[in-house]
Amino acid sequence: MDQSKLKPALISGVIFGIVSVIPLVSALNCVCCAWLLVCGIVAVKMFVNNNPKPVTSSEGAVVGALAGAVAGIISNMVSWTVNIVKMRDLSTEQIRQEFEKALAQQPNLTAEQYDQVIKIMDIILGSLPLFIILFFFVGIIIMTIFGALGGVIGTKIFKAKTPPPSMPYGQSFGEGPKSSYPMNQ
Repeated sequence: MDQSKLKPALISGVIFGIVSVIPLVSALNCVCCAWLLVCGIVAVKMFVNNNPKPVTSSEGAVVGALAGAVAGIISNMVSWTVNIVKMRDLSTEQIRQEFEKALAQQPNLTAEQYDQVIKIMDIILGSLPLFIILFFFVGIIIMTIFGALGGVIGTKIFKAKTPPPSMPYGQSFGEGPKSSYPMNQ
């Protein structure tokens, strides 16, 4: 991995991974994962500023994806740790009861829907460690995708330099194709 891509991705990912766990700020993630898009954009900005070579959208996507993955790992680790500490004294039966209380307060839920949700909750609680690991990795994958999208947006915002189009051999800017007729050469 190119160090010039890794450094901005780590810096942006760590900052946004920590910031996105703050309750008020994390509400912005409900708006199309806004913090993750910003994370990818900031990583690309750092990459563009420190890179003398032209930067393509695909490079921006890679930098944004790395930043999103780092942010995803950090925010998932922090939020899962906080949740585990909050719920360490609760048994799965107590968790189920709390969930049932919250579910009973939903005004538009039919009895059939209620029973289906409770069945799903029982499946999840029966395999809780498996679901924690599954949600952890799914979260990281989603955050990586949104970070990559932010990286592509960042290359467009900062008008990242794109490499010039390649020219055929023997042709330079402003000239047309070479002719095989002697007087045109």
